Amino acid sequence: MKEFFPWLFAAALLLAGSAFLYGGVKLASTAWTLKTSGEETTATIERVEVREAHVRKDDAPAIALYYTEVVSFTAWDGTKAEARLPEKNEHEARGRPGDPITIRYRHDDPSVAAPAEGGTLGIQGPILIIAGLALLAFGARWTVPENTSRQPPSPTN
Repeated sequence: MKEFFPWLFAAALLLAGSAFLYGGVKLASTAWTLKTSGEETTATIERVEVREAHVRKDDAPAIALYYTEVVSFTAWDGTKAEARLPEKNEHEARGRPGDPITIRYRHDDPSVAAPAEGGTLGIQGPILIIAGLALLAFGARWTVPENTSRQPPSPTN
């Protein structure tokens, strides 16, 4: 049974690393697509949704607030579209309902959008990729058996 747990731990690390790597590549790809070929337009903030998360600050329980701006705009083909911008924490500047904001959205899927300037979408992907690679490397290290071969005892005369 002792030999089973290192393999289970390694499998969990490899699985988590793969998930982080996949998510990071997907976020980086989305950010790159929006930056290079995204349609730029002016949208109107329809509402700001608030999400509470229980965290620890200074060794005490606290509640952190995260904000998601939901915007509406007219897409390239004249249809009305709505998109949720990437989440912001309580320390980042955010708009109020009715405020205009310049966004970039995907031509083929207008529901995928991000602010044209100052968004954090471009940094999240690389961070997840690095974390995923680190977990994969650490998990792979656990799967490699240690070299436990020892020199045979020398024959005594």
